[in-house]
Amino acid sequence: AFDPEAEFHIKNKSRQSSLEQGLVVYAKSRGSLDPYGWLLDIINKFGSRGGFDKILNKFGENLTANEMAALLNPLAVCAQFLNPDTTCALLSPCMNNAIGYIKGLTDDDLKNKNIGSVTELLKAVKMLCVYLWPQEIASTSTLCLDVILRMLKCSHFNARMNGLKELIKLIDDCAATSSSSKAAIDSEQLLNWMAENNVLSITLESNIDQAQYMDKIKSIIEFIGPRLSVEELTKIWSMQDRQNCQVVDNIHGIMAAASTKFSQQQFDHLITLISKAWRGGSDITWRRLLTFIGKLGKESNQGKVSSKLLDLLWEL
Repeated sequence: AFDPEAEFHIKNKSRQSSLEQGLVVYAKSRGSLDPYGWLLDIINKFGSRGGFDKILNKFGENLTANEMAALLNPLAVCAQFLNPDTTCALLSPCMNNAIGYIKGLTDDDLKNKNIGSVTELLKAVKMLCVYLWPQEIASTSTLCLDVILRMLKCSHFNARMNGLKELIKLIDDCAATSSSSKAAIDSEQLLNWMAENNVLSITLESNIDQAQYMDKIKSIIEFIGPRLSVEELTKIWSMQDRQNCQVVDNIHGIMAAASTKFSQQQFDHLITLISKAWRGGSDITWRRLLTFIGKLGKESNQGKVSSKLLDLLWEL
């Protein structure tokens, strides 16, 4: 009911408010070309009937992350219309409770399959900060990244998978165009954070034999793209040494997918790694390398890449 992107509100966004302005204004237009008067009426009616007070009272209880997210998400989607003069005082205790809950998460909490509700809660908190507490945006972004890093560093497989899933959500949000993307972490900030905290190295420390896990890694490497150093490429490539066929296939799969974003220097280095592996390889190694070269050709649509691969095959 509060979502300005809902079909009803989109159709009626040019409507003016039809309610008399009360003494307490919970929602107001932010100078948009479209007044969204009926949406403002709904929010103001909700407030005048004690809706915000009821949310504040609920936060006085011992709530789960899912319950807190369910209470804050409807307000987060319409945050751009909330009146800071009225709603900040009502929602500030709720925000403090939510942030305190997130900071107090234990390692056991991070293993829980429902941990996604924590990131939903964080997303709602940040969306509210964008419009009501802009000075807190940076700290909520940092908190979100800290939680993900803790997941990735956890030894438990479920926690690491949860961390990868949430990191990929952040990557997807960077390219989103919806209003919720205003709460997204900037791609440059995310890339810098990943580099400073050695996120790729951490994710590759274990579970590289798990296909579903490595499928998530593929998305991360595609996002990092040209920022991968030749040293990092070499490190990833060397992870297949003396490993079983599953690990080799997984490494080849993520390298082939990431190669579409490689610079010329990176791709040339990959070809060098293939040549070196061929010279010291066995029949099985050769067959797998030929399959990998085929994957590289399928992933790329560039003529230069095809020429390089043909030259490589001729050399081998």
